[in-house]
Amino acid sequence: MDSWNKELNEMNEHYRKALKEEEKKMKKVKHELDQMRKEEEHLLKVAEQKKKEAEQKKKEAALVKRRLTKEKRKLELSKVVPRRSSRFASKKRARCPNGTHKNQKTGHCEKKSAKTRKRCPNGTRKNKKSGKCE
Repeated sequence: MDSWNKELNEMNEHYRKALKEEEKKMKKVKHELDQMRKEEEHLLKVAEQKKKEAEQKKKEAALVKRRLTKEKRKLELSKVVPRRSSRFASKKRARCPNGTHKNQKTGHCEKKSAKTRKRCPNGTRKNKKSGKCE
């Protein structure tokens, strides 16, 4: 019985050592994977940061380009002699008040003449030829 217990203990010890070695290997692999993952995340952050910087530089370059073209246009416009347009050169004409109109011959405002017609009484209508209510 003693020999059997001794063999059993030796086997158990052997397997315990093998399990510990496997656990150490797994820990090592896990640690390496964590390091690789951290390094990958760091590289991704750096790449995103560089991408943002490139986009910002591109925007700044576009802004500078727009400013330069705007300045060029201003220079070109300052060199051009402005035209005298008849539309802008004429004075704004004065309007006549309500109820009056401008006389073409005199240029003065005159009251509008009221051309009122008499209405026909109810039940009758105006004859177009004679102009009388029938």
